[in-house]
Formats: sequence, structure tokens, C-alpha cells
Amino acid sequence: MAVRWGIVSVGLISSDFTTVLRTLPRSEHQVVAVAARDLSRAKEFARKHDIPKAYGSYEELAKDANVVNAAEVREMVAEARSRGLFLMEAIWTRFFPALEALRAVLAQGTLGDLRVARAEFGADLTKMARATDWAQAGGGLLDIGIYCIQFISMVFGGQRPEKISAVGRRHET
Repeated sequence: MAVRWGIVSVGLISSDFTTVLRTLPRSEHQVVAVAARDLSRAKEFARKHDIPKAYGSYEELAKDANVVNAAEVREMVAEARSRGLFLMEAIWTRFFPALEALRAVLAQGTLGDLRVARAEFGADLTKMARATDWAQAGGGLLDIGIYCIQFISMVFGGQRPEKISAVGRRHET
């Protein structure tokens, strides 16, 4: 059975990802729905990429029974493990040579018992409306914050943190 993809957001990365997905065999991958905070933008994206359903909220997409859900993802993980297959979510920074070297050092235990880690990721997002417009729920956390979160998760092997501290600067808008 094909993996049924639901696309969350209609930005450039989502468009590029959807374009690539559409090059794969439909028997293996199908883009079945898209969601955006603005229904008209979701509908336009759906038309552009020939996606059957468009939603004006992410909650609607999450409730779509035709989209891969958490139980199905667990099945995918189990199947991949049982067959020795590679399965991933698209966190591209995990493939930097420096992070591969860090994972090797962490696996060797040469750094000892880690207690604290700090991650920073900076980018000038002031020219991107999605990051500065309150109406679009903008901000650095939603845009690039996941990279810091996944880095810390990698360093600590997925263990839950005891404490999280974050610092930011509000954009004038």
C-alpha cells in the first residue's frame, strides 16, 4: 500500500518536496491532502500539484483518515527496522559531516556523562513574512527552532530534558 502524504504548509520547501514526491511511483507514494492557515492558498497549492484535498487548518489535515497517521508511522518504523531499511524525516542538518563526527564521538563516550548542551541557529528572517508577521504565526522557533531541538535530542539520545531555557528577540512587528 502506498504512503499517503499530507503536506503541512504551502511554502517553497513544501512545494519542492511535493514536486519530488510526485516523481516517485504512485503505487508507493501519494500526496492526498495539503493544509495551510489560508484555505485559498491551500487550494492553489492543491491545484498546482494535483492534490485531491485542501484544508484551511492543520487540525483538519491531521483528522483526515486518508493521510498517514501516528499508528501507521509506527508500523513504517517497525517494518524498516525488521527489514534493515533506512527511514527518515527530512532534518537535513543531521547529514553534515561535523554532526556525523559528533555522533561518532558521542557513541564512543569520550566526552563523559553529558549534562548540558547548547544549540544556536541564526538566520536573518526579517525579509520573510512568515517569520515576522503575527497573522502568519511567524517567528524563529517555528522556522528554524526545530534544528536546535533535534540537535539536543540527538546529543542526548532522545532522552527528555530536565530543563529547557530559550532566549529570543522580538521583531518590531
